[in-house]
Amino acid sequence: MKEGNTYAAYTPYNGNLAANVRYDAVPISLTGQDGILTTIGTTYDYMCAPSSTNDEQCASNDTHELVFDFQHTIAILQLYITMPVAATWSNITLTNTAGDNVWITGATLNVSTGAVTSTATSSSID
Repeated sequence: MKEGNTYAAYTPYNGNLAANVRYDAVPISLTGQDGILTTIGTTYDYMCAPSSTNDEQCASNDTHELVFDFQHTIAILQLYITMPVAATWSNITLTNTAGDNVWITGATLNVSTGAVTSTATSSSID
């Protein structure tokens, strides 16, 4: 790592997208969540560590560390719904009855700043 250069990192890393992803627009998808926190944590827990600068000159045989301070970029909302009748449910849809697209289903992450920008919204989510 070169002295004075600024580095940033993000996770989860998607090798299939890596060659075509710009550092200021890493795609985030929020669709297809299954409600199981262990899956959500590994698939949808988007984090980034913006703007870490290497302040040390490294000789070819020196070892230096660059520490990244990862921050969560989105939040996870869990809803617990009590149904009035005993039944088995395999799917639920949340709909904004006003018809406004209030649910963010896609976004981009600027790895340098940590800013998340909405790119897709919906009036309902499954």
